Amino acid sequence: MINLSTTKLEETSIPGGRWRRFPAPLMMFLTGFLIYVIAVLPILVINHGLFFLYGDYNVQQVPFYMLAHRAVRNGEFFWNWNLDLGGTLIGDLSFYLMGSPFFWLTIPFPESAVPYLMPFLMALKYATCATTAYLYFRTYKIKDLSARIGGFLYAFSGFNGCNIVFNHFTDAVAFFPLLLLTFDSLMELDTGEEASPISHGYTRWLRFTLCVSLLAIINYYFFFGMVVFLLLYAVIRYARGRSLRTLLSMIVRALSGGIIGVLIAALFLMLALSGIAGNTRLENVVLGYDMIVYPSALMYLDILKSMVMVSDIIGKGTILYDATVKNASLAVFLPFFGLSGVLSFFRAYQGRKNWIKTLLWTCLLIALVPVLNSVFSLFNSWYYARWYFMPILFMALVTVREFEKEDLTNFRTGTLISTLLFTLMLVIYCLPTRDESGKIVFFQISENKDYFIRNAIATACMYVGLILLCLLVRSRKRRLRIGLLLTCLSSLAATMIMLINGMSLVNHYGMQMWKQQMLDSKPDTLDPNVFYRVETEGSATNYEMVWGMPTIHCFLSTVPAEIFNFYSGTIGFTRTVESNPPLRGEGLRAILSEKYYLWNHIISSDGEYGKGMGTYGFTEIQRDTGETEELVNQARDRKHGFRYFENKNFIPMGFVFRQYIYESEFDKLDKNQTDRALVKALILPDDTPKKYTEKMIHAGASDMTAITSDDEFDEECRNRAATSCTSFRTIHEKRISIKTDSGKEKTFSSYGGGFQATTSNLENRSLVYFSVPNLAGWKVYVDGREGTVLTADYGMMAVDVPKGIHEITALYQPPYLRAGLVASLSGILFAILYGVFCKVEKKRERGTR
Repeated sequence: MINLSTTKLEETSIPGGRWRRFPAPLMMFLTGFLIYVIAVLPILVINHGLFFLYGDYNVQQVPFYMLAHRAVRNGEFFWNWNLDLGGTLIGDLSFYLMGSPFFWLTIPFPESAVPYLMPFLMALKYATCATTAYLYFRTYKIKDLSARIGGFLYAFSGFNGCNIVFNHFTDAVAFFPLLLLTFDSLMELDTGEEASPISHGYTRWLRFTLCVSLLAIINYYFFFGMVVFLLLYAVIRYARGRSLRTLLSMIVRALSGGIIGVLIAALFLMLALSGIAGNTRLENVVLGYDMIVYPSALMYLDILKSMVMVSDIIGKGTILYDATVKNASLAVFLPFFGLSGVLSFFRAYQGRKNWIKTLLWTCLLIALVPVLNSVFSLFNSWYYARWYFMPILFMALVTVREFEKEDLTNFRTGTLISTLLFTLMLVIYCLPTRDESGKIVFFQISENKDYFIRNAIATACMYVGLILLCLLVRSRKRRLRIGLLLTCLSSLAATMIMLINGMSLVNHYGMQMWKQQMLDSKPDTLDPNVFYRVETEGSATNYEMVWGMPTIHCFLSTVPAEIFNFYSGTIGFTRTVESNPPLRGEGLRAILSEKYYLWNHIISSDGEYGKGMGTYGFTEIQRDTGETEELVNQARDRKHGFRYFENKNFIPMGFVFRQYIYESEFDKLDKNQTDRALVKALILPDDTPKKYTEKMIHAGASDMTAITSDDEFDEECRNRAATSCTSFRTIHEKRISIKTDSGKEKTFSSYGGGFQATTSNLENRSLVYFSVPNLAGWKVYVDGREGTVLTADYGMMAVDVPKGIHEITALYQPPYLRAGLVASLSGILFAILYGVFCKVEKKRERGTR
């Protein structure tokens, strides 16, 4: 193992005999798994084995898992019709789960088992966190019990607890210690007086390289943050006191391993990043005063609070809460210890140089300066604290290092200060405020009073236990054993409280309806032979993913840029994390081929559709018209609480416009007045060749704002529907045959998915419009011959088709698949060749001795 004599915290090898006799990593894994399962057990019992939380977990994590699980088992790895208006499985979901090894464990199980497996997958993630952190800590000169305590502190920190709602975050946290472990092992080759030959240490280099590949695949966002942190870590830890030759050797080893690691992962990365290229969320960078100071002074106190008491849950702060941190994952707290060990460490090394002290102070500075904090998110203007798990690892390390000392003078001081800081939070909670009537009241400053009280009671019990342990137990061995037990109990309590806080946001009836409506049923397929999209309101977000129904309502951040551009360009709707266009957009819904609106009248009884304020043209389907009210209600019950509204202006996929307008002209119009005109004219880029529009009429500004009457709008929709394709089907098979205009058949590979359509009898050469995002990678064939696809309506597809009836086949082929495959194979080949070179060099060296 690592043995670096240049650090204040020296590393040493694991005691071999005890390691062999007692499989500590296995025990860490099993204990971490058990603690989380016990924490979640009350929820599983209440919900009959189903884990139900709140927010993003219910409407993102579960639907994403089920959609991806179904797609993978069906062999559909690329184009998916149920991701917003359409997207790529890897591109849209790689941030969430496609690179997660834990997701792939669900594939052998049936789809119905996935929601029941998810809490146990999270338990596996927690267990992995504890085990990898333990293995990393054992490279330092600390006792085995201390390393175990540290492993649980890292795994059950406030960061992991508050991010249970963001199921995918824990994947990155689980494997981060391995990156440092393999990096340190690689750097050890050059920590002597002279740098080792480049042919030495191939096994260590390969481990680091493969670890880089793994983390790059698991989550590209967190991987970027890890690279930034690793650069910081390497400079602070290894740059000081090295010769230029040694530094160059270190840089070459690390840089080559990192580059080859990324190359090996290139196939996955290129597929993942190509799906979100141009995403407008990436363009929002921090600027101006926001670079140097947070918008609210409360932020700084909130950062402190996150370190000294049980963490708030995502989106529901208690005291010192600011809207900026709503989804920021601002949480640090180490169960049982808080800041006690960290403050003790700073006191112990006061006035003395130590690389970990420098690293932690640097991380604190970064956390307090917005522009530095944003580096981990590529300077995004949204505030995120999603990199905190990396310094938390070192906070856990110094905590157990201080806790295991014979002399606890500094540790007792640290415990006292941490307790006083927690007491400060209690004082803030008691501060007087004015109620709505202007009367001065106490204990009302917290936004979520019950959550704060639970958090405070649990934290107080932990500090009391820590103080008693430090004062009453003199034996170090006994102190560590009791400390390990209390750490496990505190980890259990902190996690359970955060789960209870989260679960309390949704009542048992809501859980039952979520299970019944999303998991156990699917709305009627009213037109099985027609492709159409549906829409649900907010209480049924992403249910369509589970049902397998195309939709225009989608809560997913990582969708193609074409979807962002489409909404922004056509109706001025700024999409951020969700596609939920305003209900006023009947024109938008018509060109998107939306046929049904599903109103969840049980959960959202006061919804717009219930008030008669829904989208124009949608009327409720009364299957039991003329029957008694009782029979009508029974029919609604069979729909599990959903009432269906049909769009009388539904336009099937693949239709033709008579008029067109250029983007620069459309951009000058008031988007509040042009929605209905979307069914009247096709919006084309200014550089569209004239040959594609010579049979169309150039619309003016007056034409685009002229539709004011319902009758005129209805007529335009009927005109578009009359030109729509007579058939449209999505492609799911791996190879398809296309009949050419000469009557022969051509066979094409369709592994990426796509669609086939038969046009109506077109009077002229036309641009046939499909509301499908026009991503790079689409290939279109008209009667078996490769055709031309244009971008229309700022991001959708328009296919150039001759006069008459024609067969259109659109196949999606991932644009960077071959390039990614070549890059990955090149990385693997280089790693193999380097191994051969090292082996040959070793034989040569032995031969010259």
